[in-house]
Amino acid sequence: MKKLATLVLAVCFFGCRENESPSLKEQISEKMTGYEKKGFSGTLLVVHRGEVLIREGYGFANKLEGIRNTPNTIFDFGSLTKQFTGAAIVKAEAMGLLTVEQRLIDFFPQVPDDKANITLHQLLTHSSGFKSALGDDYDLVTKDEFLDLAFQSTLVFTPGTAYEYSNVGYSLLGVILEKVSGQSYESFLKTYLFTPSGMEDTGYSVLQADSFKDRIAVGYRKGEPDGKPTEKPWLADGPGWHLKANGGILTTADDMYSWVNDLTGKKVLDDKALAKYLTPYVQEGEESSYYCYGWVADENGLGRVFWHDGGNDIFSAIVSFFPDTETVIIMASNDSTLDMFDVADELMELVVQR
Repeated sequence: MKKLATLVLAVCFFGCRENESPSLKEQISEKMTGYEKKGFSGTLLVVHRGEVLIREGYGFANKLEGIRNTPNTIFDFGSLTKQFTGAAIVKAEAMGLLTVEQRLIDFFPQVPDDKANITLHQLLTHSSGFKSALGDDYDLVTKDEFLDLAFQSTLVFTPGTAYEYSNVGYSLLGVILEKVSGQSYESFLKTYLFTPSGMEDTGYSVLQADSFKDRIAVGYRKGEPDGKPTEKPWLADGPGWHLKANGGILTTADDMYSWVNDLTGKKVLDDKALAKYLTPYVQEGEESSYYCYGWVADENGLGRVFWHDGGNDIFSAIVSFFPDTETVIIMASNDSTLDMFDVADELMELVVQR
């Protein structure tokens, strides 16, 4: 009878297991295993309802040296840089260094009349009228050269009347931050954002130190090596100003998770500053989403979502967080063989359904 009871229990247990649907963690793991076989190379961190489900690396940070990607691999997170610039401006405002209502004429007496009244708020929300870009990311453009180009450029619309995603606007914010603080852009972020958040693996030139060398991912353009971000043409203090403050920040999935946690925990920005930072201000054209100060705000099956992505046809990254359900998705890739954003969209659908 004892053996029969044991057999019945075993049959019931395994039968029930066969009929159970796979857990979200199992579904994501299966998907990522398949994507890695198809060429995905990068890292993924998924937290759902406060529980870390996935924290894994896939593929290689350096194929030649056989170094695999991990959650601590350093990637170029592209335009996610804008959320740090936005936070830095809000922090500077809280410190009394500036206000977002101030205009370009308040900082640059040489600014032409058509741009004089553009506000920091308009730069932050891509409603300034500046073009998307004025040159290549790796042009060795100095601060003064960049200002000349920006001020001589033609606006695409009257400031404050429309939305046009603009890297130029965010680089201008970086210049203003340096002007009012007396620090370099990277130094200000390190002092007031990165260090308080425990982000020791985030920045530009600080990651050129030998201690980071083996952790920075090589970029691959559809499988062909394109080098590390730190091997690209840079000025003495980091990228030129076509990239600085709008893109190219180097960081890890773990550091980005610390950043999101410290934002929602109000360790970096207080209630007032955080509310200003994450307010949906300007609708993104015909989309349902709105631009905040370096984040995009929208809603889906998990409620409110704040997200941003970035990429340069080699590296790509996305961070999404859902404050109502304690859900965070962080993904970065160093190889354009597989479109990371397609992978991220499919994973997002899985998470939202749960």
